[in-house]
Amino acid sequence: RHDRTQPAHHWLHHRQVGDRVAVAREARWLVVAVGPLFAPGEAEVDVWRMGLDGTDATNLTADLPGNHALPHVSADGGRIVYRTGGDGGGRVYAMDPDGVGRRRLTAEDAIETMPALTSDGEWVVFSTDRAIGMKLWIQRIDGTEGRYLEPERLDIPDISMHARFSPDGAWIVFTSDRGGYNDEWPLTP
Repeated sequence: RHDRTQPAHHWLHHRQVGDRVAVAREARWLVVAVGPLFAPGEAEVDVWRMGLDGTDATNLTADLPGNHALPHVSADGGRIVYRTGGDGGGRVYAMDPDGVGRRRLTAEDAIETMPALTSDGEWVVFSTDRAIGMKLWIQRIDGTEGRYLEPERLDIPDISMHARFSPDGAWIVFTSDRGGYNDEWPLTP
């Protein structure tokens, strides 16, 4: 169990930093989940924001119970998205860079996880189990214009995860088990 109020050097020393670090390139800071990896929903995992050198570390979810992980941030640092397990399932939320203005991005009763933002912070993509398997869902950050990326695959029990937008937002890269092999575990340190 980690102390959610300790400075950055404390938890960095104890290696409780997740493998999902996201950098706000233009704003020159990063967000990271701190706590045990692949932990249950009630585990203490928090989203932290800090300078690229580890200074000015701030726990953005210290006031929330549960597991808040897999953060991603827009290039300009204007928006942060993350997955929370504190409500009993995976749900995708957005917040302002100072941790206020938290809001759930969908009203679905489904697992939603591994969100990623476009560089401008206007679009979010994440994995969801609303259909068979885990499919990629894309929508505007305000919740409008939501759709599956591959609606023709909704009845196929495959898994698509770890989506990321290209810097210009024109492309999305992701992992999939379509070839009978899912590279999620081998790529996880």
